[in-house]
Amino acid sequence: MLTAGVKRKLLIAISILAGTAVMLAAVLALYFVTVRVAAIQMPLLRAGAVLATLVLGVLLLVGATYFSTHLVVRLCGREAETPGQ
Repeated sequence: MLTAGVKRKLLIAISILAGTAVMLAAVLALYFVTVRVAAIQMPLLRAGAVLATLVLGVLLLVGATYFSTHLVVRLCGREAETPGQ
């Protein structure tokens, strides 16, 4: 049987790996979208696609970073004591 400390360390390691996987998936998705956008021939359509890629990239990367840090902080952070206890 695993002790509480070992379980916590295992959860932290899994959360770090999950955060890394989400970030890698976001970067790969952006890479493949960028390659597809570069193949567009019409300049106006390409400009719109580049703008959409920038917005998507910011949302994906910020979301992945938020997910990773939020998960680790939830696991590592201590619960605040409520006043009056």
